[in-house]
Amino acid sequence: MENNLQHKLLLRAHLLLLFGHLATTICVLLGCGAQLALSDLPKYMSIVPIAAAIVVFVAGVVLYPRARGTYLYSRFVAYGFLVVYAIMLLLNSSNTTYPYMVPIILGIMITLDDITTKVVTVCFMILNIIKGGLMLMQPNKSPEVNEYVMVEVIVSILITIGVIRGSMMLRKFFMESIENATKSAKQNDVVFNRIRKVANDVEAKMADVTETIGKIEHATDTMNASLKGISDGVTDNANAIVEQTDQTNSIAQLIENTNEKTRSIMDTTQSAQGSVELGSNAMEDLTKQVIQAIGAGEQMKISAENLRKRSESVREITDMILNISSQTNLLALNASIEAARAGEAGRGFAVVADEIRELAEQTKSATEQITDILDKLAEDASDVVGKVDESVEISNSQKELADNATDRFADIKQNVTMLRDETTEMASLMEQMVDANRVIVDSVSTLSASSQQISASTQEVSDSSEDNVEMVRHFSKIMVEINRELKQLRES
Repeated sequence: MENNLQHKLLLRAHLLLLFGHLATTICVLLGCGAQLALSDLPKYMSIVPIAAAIVVFVAGVVLYPRARGTYLYSRFVAYGFLVVYAIMLLLNSSNTTYPYMVPIILGIMITLDDITTKVVTVCFMILNIIKGGLMLMQPNKSPEVNEYVMVEVIVSILITIGVIRGSMMLRKFFMESIENATKSAKQNDVVFNRIRKVANDVEAKMADVTETIGKIEHATDTMNASLKGISDGVTDNANAIVEQTDQTNSIAQLIENTNEKTRSIMDTTQSAQGSVELGSNAMEDLTKQVIQAIGAGEQMKISAENLRKRSESVREITDMILNISSQTNLLALNASIEAARAGEAGRGFAVVADEIRELAEQTKSATEQITDILDKLAEDASDVVGKVDESVEISNSQKELADNATDRFADIKQNVTMLRDETTEMASLMEQMVDANRVIVDSVSTLSASSQQISASTQEVSDSSEDNVEMVRHFSKIMVEINRELKQLRES
């Protein structure tokens, strides 16, 4: 690097020296030409310096393309023009020639050629001293000549000292600058090598980062697919709720029909009241047993009613369990898998999994309720059997008394038959109501709330998933840009 800087400096110095040589040669030609035209001195005193100056300049111009960048050109110009200066100094009777040499000396000093600078400067000083001595030895010299000679000698000495000292300082400054530049360059090389090493390491890890991004994108796509499944499940739940609403309307219509049949039963009962009055005396002995039968019947009715209600509850809870359990198991499985795959990015999705697990706990609780109800149903069923047995015994006792009142109760039988038919029809309608209403339970509200919660969570996770996809794509673009810049940095 040091040699490269010196070479560049020498090229610039030679260019300045060429222009300085040209300007000095022109000044010599003008000065000697004026002396040739205007002075009475012999012509050779002007022609010889002109010829010498032209020869040295032409030779320097020819040598410049071949020797530029080396000390050969600068030394040729220095020593060649020194000869021209000596010729001019010795042939000219004036003491105003010394300024011609100053540009050449300064040009040589810029080249940092210490030896040539010192030799040319010392020769310049010696020639000026010799010229001054010759002028002092001339006869009939004026007092002003002594003053001019002293000034010329002093100026020559000062120029010599200043040029030599300046050359040394300039060379020292240049060498220090080169040394500092070399140190800075070495430090820059070390830093650049470190940067290149870091760039290589980062680029080596870019493959892993890219692979990780690909996995994240795949996991995100999988999560989106699962979210679609969850969304479909929520839609199915909503459809189920709509269907339950329709069934509720049907049940309402059935209840209205039942009410109408009940009113018809009441009318029939009123018609039978007169017949019952006619047979009331015959039924006095039967009253006590009838009361007992009624009591047993009431107990049986209560047990049967409890059995019916609990059966209805069992149906409703069973349907709820079947519906919720199937959806809960599917949602919990998908949520757990996606949360495990997504890792840190699946935190938001894990919330959905927690909600689904809570729904599973509700299902478990409902199952426990079913167990309790089934136990109670078994007990009630036993009670019904006992009450039915009692009713059979009482009915046998009533049969003997009823035979005596058969004729009187002919009308009652007819009315009772009508009542039985109406009651049977009412029971059939009530059974339809039970079948239609078995899906409408407290689980409807739970299912609705769960559907809304799952829908909100699904939407939230879907939005988060879209944001994650966008962030992954943006991060992927940044990684590609970083990789491209790292390649450029490594290749530079």
